Amino acid sequence: MRSKRGFTLIECAISTILLSGLLIAGLRAVSMEAKMRVSAAEEARAAQLAESMLSEVMANYVGEPSTGLVGGLVSGLLGIDVGENAARKQTFDDIDDYSGWSESPPQYEDGTTIPGYTGWTRSVKVENVKLSDPTSVTASRTGLVRVTVTVTIKGGRAISLAALRADAIQSFYKVPSGHATTDMTFIDASVLP
Repeated sequence: MRSKRGFTLIECAISTILLSGLLIAGLRAVSMEAKMRVSAAEEARAAQLAESMLSEVMANYVGEPSTGLVGGLVSGLLGIDVGENAARKQTFDDIDDYSGWSESPPQYEDGTTIPGYTGWTRSVKVENVKLSDPTSVTASRTGLVRVTVTVTIKGGRAISLAALRADAIQSFYKVPSGHATTDMTFIDASVLP
């Protein structure tokens, strides 16, 4: 008589444990891949938000449109001027007005909220920098400003874009008719942990 050979209870338990371990490892790999895709998509959206804000800022005059003077001409201080509202960027008429601007959630240029960005923050920093070293910030007016736009994603990751603009060069978007101009811009991008 032949004996029937089958799985014992111990063999079945060991097989189940090994199979469960492989299944868990596979699910973790799929989960990590999904998180990486979401992270990459969020960073791409953040870069687009930073780029649109940088374009909005750089489309303005470097100095006051009526006088051509840069805010803080003597002191080097940057920021809003008389008649402008710090809470409404629609009143800003030159680049340095955006210094210190922050919005959460991000807004279109007309001030309406951009849908789908709850918990995200977009901020602008305008700084006087040295002509000889644009990475060095100075308190006094030098004729060169650096505009940095930072988008902070819900959860704390941030994307930054920066551009340089010389005071004497007006934006090609809003140059009064009859004025010759050359536009000079340098853009830098970084992803912050």
